[in-house]
Amino acid sequence: FTFNQQWVDNLESFQRYFLGSQRPGDISILNPQSINFHVDPGKQGHLLSANSSSNLLIVNNVLGYRIEMVIDTLVIQRNALGIDMHYQGVSNFSEIETSSVEQIEGWEKNRQEAFNGSFRHFLMTLPAGKMHSEGFEMFSGVDVQGPQMMGSAERSVNEIGIFENTVLRPGKRSYEYHLLPPGELTVTHRDQVPKAKNPFALTSWDMKRSFIKIDSESLYFNSNGFVMNPQDMRMSGYWRFQQVIDMLPQYYNPAVPHPALN
Repeated sequence: FTFNQQWVDNLESFQRYFLGSQRPGDISILNPQSINFHVDPGKQGHLLSANSSSNLLIVNNVLGYRIEMVIDTLVIQRNALGIDMHYQGVSNFSEIETSSVEQIEGWEKNRQEAFNGSFRHFLMTLPAGKMHSEGFEMFSGVDVQGPQMMGSAERSVNEIGIFENTVLRPGKRSYEYHLLPPGELTVTHRDQVPKAKNPFALTSWDMKRSFIKIDSESLYFNSNGFVMNPQDMRMSGYWRFQQVIDMLPQYYNPAVPHPALN
């Protein structure tokens, strides 16, 4: 495998935009040679496309996970609003083993920060009746047309608040639910503040605001925030740009402490 300068430049972009950090020790790929990069300078705004020829082995020292990731599609491009990123793939998480309680406490704190204000956090508050107390507000009236971010979305919000008990219905099992929104949704989280200047930040854009359009009758999810019909949902705004450094496994629950901390 030959590491030419173009490949090295592509890897740096991959680490910055997709992984979420270029700082040594934060997050690293053990087998970067498994990534196939493609750059199309003839396509306006195109920064990088990538897929993986085998499982990528990623170590996230910020959250304490080893991740095996298969990237089917990754496209990063620049448009008039900022950076847009589309990712499809499969990820498997395992805990980094350590005997240091101090290290585990640090990981747990970082995991809570990554979870706070996330889409899973939002879904988990709905059946618990804690949407407002956890800092979320839900509104109707936004037009999300396809997977791109809409510059007009902020102006098209109709500030009509929605309470979770008006749009939530029980599912087939006691731990499953249907979210039946009256059209499109806007969700904000007042406590989620970006840690630093985000490469996906947009001019005059509130990074705490997300826009959702559900193309079926309802969004079907469980009490752990796992969505059963993600193909029926289109999203833009804050939630769309999750980087690997902030990714948590589906089994993560902030209410369940690490066994070493009991």
